[in-house]
Amino acid sequence: MKLKINIICTLIFIAMGMSLATSFVQGIPDFLIGFQEGSRENVKDVARFIRLSPADATAFNDSVLNTSDGRWIPAQYREVILHDSNKTFSIIAGVVYYFLALVYFIVVIVQLVMFIKFIRAVNRSIIFDWSNVIKLRWIGTLMLISFAASAIGRSLHYLDNVANVKISGYTVNTINVWDFNLLILGLGALLMGEIFAIGLRLKEEQDLTI
Repeated sequence: MKLKINIICTLIFIAMGMSLATSFVQGIPDFLIGFQEGSRENVKDVARFIRLSPADATAFNDSVLNTSDGRWIPAQYREVILHDSNKTFSIIAGVVYYFLALVYFIVVIVQLVMFIKFIRAVNRSIIFDWSNVIKLRWIGTLMLISFAASAIGRSLHYLDNVANVKISGYTVNTINVWDFNLLILGLGALLMGEIFAIGLRLKEEQDLTI
């Protein structure tokens, strides 16, 4: 029983680590572009990261060059980076966005710390204990905060792009705005915590009746 729980917890921890590493690696190019733009004096352009949906999913109105044989191949664009001179993102919105990014980073670190504490408790055979209920509730709540911070920050960018970018044959989509995995995991952790709490209350009632 204990071995199975340890294996599951370890796999979850590895999955969380890989998810964070993937997000970090994918975010490096975006960070470098933003840092380069911000470090330039009298910069007039802003990099816009946009996910697209074709107006007609069956149409391939664009093309890319296949350098292996020199042919132009019909294509659809699903994600672009625009070097736009129309800087419409307000200072307030920028401050809010970076504040949310900081909150997200801090919350993720605390999540990992709480999860490590939970695994250590399980390794010490402390499983059905109120301390673990508290840890699970913290993990679930922090995941919901991560979801909210991520959704608000991405929504700011989405609304800004929708208002200022119109690309022929495409619409700006919302695929990357809501990270429902965080919502599901957060609610799952809260549910697990409440199941632990119910089990502990039943155990306490049985001990009192005895």
